[in-house]
Amino acid sequence: MSDDKQGGKDPSFEDLGAEARRLGEAASRFAREAGRFGQARGREFAGAARSAFDEGSDMTRSAVQKKPFLALAAATGMGIVIGLLRRR
Repeated sequence: MSDDKQGGKDPSFEDLGAEARRLGEAASRFAREAGRFGQARGREFAGAARSAFDEGSDMTRSAVQKKPFLALAAATGMGIVIGLLRRR
């Protein structure tokens, strides 16, 4: 075998295979950790979205209860506009 630049021998196929396995295991650990991080962030996002939806729903319900005729007029107006847009 020939010497490499560092004064040692060329790595054998077994050495290369072992190094490839170690790299594969490290990549697998990294992927698992990245997946856990993504799941945690997804749960945080879902919780924030749920809170925002609940708050908006409560505000809408309150506004409709305070001014039902205005809510009915707004809904009718939106229905007319959507109907006209779909007609084209």
